[in-house]
Order: sequence, then structure tokens, then C-alpha cells
Amino acid sequence: MATEATEAAAAAAAALRFGFEKRGLERIVSITQVGNDASERIMSKTGMHHESRSPPKPLISTCIARSSRIAVGRSPSSG
Repeated sequence: MATEATEAAAAAAAALRFGFEKRGLERIVSITQVGNDASERIMSKTGMHHESRSPPKPLISTCIARSSRIAVGRSPSSG
């Protein structure tokens, strides 16, 4: 399981780098179902931060990364 999580975090970090460095995006949004702790951990490991939960029942959690706030060159396993 740890290997899968590490691989998922590395893939997410690569996607963020691609978006910021190659496509020039300023913001990337990631959405997951509330309670999907594994996905929320990966978002956190890659430098994303929690933005909102959908009202009235919090079913969706949204995390964002901004190019000015994320260390896209950092390995996700180092943090």
C-alpha cells in the first residue's frame, strides 16, 4: 500500500509540475469525495491546501495549488 501511495503522490506532483511549468497554469483544482483520506493525504503531500467543502452536505472536498505557493520541484516523498 505504501508503494501505491508513493507512486500516486509522485504522479500527482508530476501533473502539477506539467500544469505549472509546461502549460503556465496559475491554479490547479483537485476534487475528492469527503472521507477519501488517501486522496486528501496525496493532495496535502503535493502542496495543495484545502479550499472548501460543498454545502449543505459536505460531499466534495476541494483542494487547490497555486504556482506561487507550491514547490513543484520537490519530491512528494520528502515532505
